[in-house]
Amino acid sequence: MSKSWLDNWTPGAKHRAVIAYVAEIHHLEPAMLLGRSRTWNLGVPRFICCWVLRNLFPDLSYPMIGRVMAGRDHSTIIYAIQKVEKRRDACETFRRQTDAILEAARPYAARGQSAAFSPERLDEIALRAFGGAKTATQSVSQNEVSDDEARVLAAIQADVDAEADALLARVAQSEADKA
Repeated sequence: MSKSWLDNWTPGAKHRAVIAYVAEIHHLEPAMLLGRSRTWNLGVPRFICCWVLRNLFPDLSYPMIGRVMAGRDHSTIIYAIQKVEKRRDACETFRRQTDAILEAARPYAARGQSAAFSPERLDEIALRAFGGAKTATQSVSQNEVSDDEARVLAAIQADVDAEADALLARVAQSEADKA
């Protein structure tokens, strides 16, 4: 039986450069993003990496992105991209962060050069994405990463609370108008 075209396709330097870049800004090794661990500190960066690959290389099919991401199934890639899109819709901070990551990854996708990262570039991305949080070149402990995650979750909760308050105000106004 003959091999399918996907069996003959291999990821290129551009794809590896994007993976290396996304890993670097999350203070991870590329092998960690491509590994099988399902811990929280790897899941979100891995999902973001799938989303970035899909946006930078729209000609890549889900099975091809799965191949880039160490042989993951296409349904896993679809799930990852949908999770990122859903979170982007729900959280403006996460949207800004992922937009900054996507824009910063474009040169690596175009050149196909692996992680020759400029500290100034990482600082610029950190400032845009985290709104003045610690810069990427400063050492980051596991607790600081957890603090960043807590800030994002707090921002999501604040957005939800604000939307709930606005909805309650509209309901109260609607009831007052009826009376």
